[in-house]
Amino acid sequence: MHLKSTLLASAALVVATVVPAQAGTYMSIFGGWNAVQDDIAASAGSAGTVDISLTETVVHNSGAVLAANHNHSLNYFVAGAVSTFVNSGAEAESGFLLGAAVGGNAMDWLRIEVEGSYRTGKLGPSSGSAFASGNDSASATFEAPGVGTGNITHSCLSTPQLVAGFIVIDPPPAPCVARATAAGVYAFTRTISTSDSQVANDGLVSSFTVMANAWADFDLGGIKPYIGGGIGYAFNQVNASRLLNGNDNDFAWQLGAGVNVALTEKWDLGVGYRYLDAGEITVRRLTLAEDAGFTYGVKHQSVQVNLTYQIPNE
Repeated sequence: MHLKSTLLASAALVVATVVPAQAGTYMSIFGGWNAVQDDIAASAGSAGTVDISLTETVVHNSGAVLAANHNHSLNYFVAGAVSTFVNSGAEAESGFLLGAAVGGNAMDWLRIEVEGSYRTGKLGPSSGSAFASGNDSASATFEAPGVGTGNITHSCLSTPQLVAGFIVIDPPPAPCVARATAAGVYAFTRTISTSDSQVANDGLVSSFTVMANAWADFDLGGIKPYIGGGIGYAFNQVNASRLLNGNDNDFAWQLGAGVNVALTEKWDLGVGYRYLDAGEITVRRLTLAEDAGFTYGVKHQSVQVNLTYQIPNE
C-alpha cells in the first residue's frame, strides 16, 4: 500500500509541475463503449450459522365440555443451524464510458495528463437462494381428558413422541392426530427451516477512476497516433440487488492507444482503446448469515471517441 501511495503521489507531482509550465496545454472530453471483462462465476457453499425458531399451535380436545377444542403452543428453537447458499453468478455485458482529462506537453512527443472517468458494464440475469434447517423438540402440558380420548390435532410435519400411558400414536385416531390418555407433558419433534431467494434481471459493475497518464505521440502531419498508459485509483462497485453486492477502492492501471486528427488549429478529434485494471473488490452474496464474500477482479475494455481543445498560449 505504501508503494501504491508513493507512485500516485509521484505521478501527481509530475503532472502538477509539467502541465502548467509547458506549451500545448489541452482539455479533452471522451466517451464510448465499455465492457466488463470477466463474468462473475457461480458459487455454492455454507456461510455461517443462524438461529431458527417456530411456534406451532396444536388443538387439544380434552373431552370436557368447558375445555373442548382449546389451543396449546409448541415452541421450537434451533441454535446455530448451518446456513447454505447457491448463487448462479452473472454474465458480464457491455456498458458505457464517460470522462475528461487535462494535460500538456512534457516534450514534443510526450504528453502528461490527469484523467477522471466513469465506466460501467451491465451484469446479466442472476439468481440465488439460501437455506438453513435443524431438528428440535417442543412440549406442552396437557390436562387430564374428560369424557373422550383427549385427541391432539397437530401439524403433519410434527411427530408426537410416544410416552407410556400418555400418548398413543399407533393407531392414531386420524392422520396428524395424537391421543392423550392421561394428563402430562407431551413432546413433539419437527424439522424447522428458514430460507430466502431472489432473482435479478440485471446488475451493474462500475468504476470511477482518477488517473495520471503519459502518452507518446507520433506526429504524421495532422494525424497523431499515440500509445501509453497510466496509474491511479479506482472506486469500484458491484450491485445486483441483494444477490451480489460490494464496493471497494484499489490501485488501478491502464494501457491504451489511439489516433488524434486535427480538425482545426485548436480542435482535435480522436478514437482510442483502453484496457483498465481497476483492482479487486470483495463481493458478497445472498446468504442468511454474514457472507465473507469472494474476491472479484474488476477489468474493463473500452473503445472511446475524444474531442480535444488546445488551450492557446498567452
